[in-house]
Amino acid sequence: MKTRLLAVPALLLLVAGCQSMMAPTYRSNVAAYGSQWFADAGHPLAGPLACENQGDAVTLVCTGTTAAGKAATMSGVLPTAENAGAPFVGSVAGNRVFTARMPQ
Repeated sequence: MKTRLLAVPALLLLVAGCQSMMAPTYRSNVAAYGSQWFADAGHPLAGPLACENQGDAVTLVCTGTTAAGKAATMSGVLPTAENAGAPFVGSVAGNRVFTARMPQ
């Protein structure tokens, strides 16, 4: 019985650690897709997007600059086991230029 009681907290620590280690990977993947989506919409970026979690762990907000020097922003919700996520919306100078979903 003691073994089971110790296994549960250990498992919770492992899962929590994996989620925090995965966050940079998610952000870099979203940034790469976002750069492509901006380029496909006719607004190539001058450099990589910088993405950060906002509020909860699955909402990402990314910022960057287009090759034309305009502010580019993208935000969306990553899919989880509980929900399908929300599309990522990209804007340049405050005008929406694309809506896209992360590939499954």
